[in-house]
Amino acid sequence: IVVGATTRDGRRASYSNYGPRVNLLAPGGDAGNVILSLGKDDVAGNGTYDYVGSAGTSMASPHVAGVISLMKALKPSLTSA
Repeated sequence: IVVGATTRDGRRASYSNYGPRVNLLAPGGDAGNVILSLGKDDVAGNGTYDYVGSAGTSMASPHVAGVISLMKALKPSLTSA
């Protein structure tokens, strides 16, 4: 599955994968409009976890994994084909 990323307003992000092989686009964020995820709070330096913002196809991929999981839950016989 080839994943592309969109900006907050739904446009393809400038860093996104592109072309006919992209199967699905998902929120990836962009400068100033990041995707929040749980991560280690290195700013405070106390080793706790908090929401951190990032942008990229690596932020879009978990959305796609969730969609595929829901699809498989509804139809277990679903294959990659």
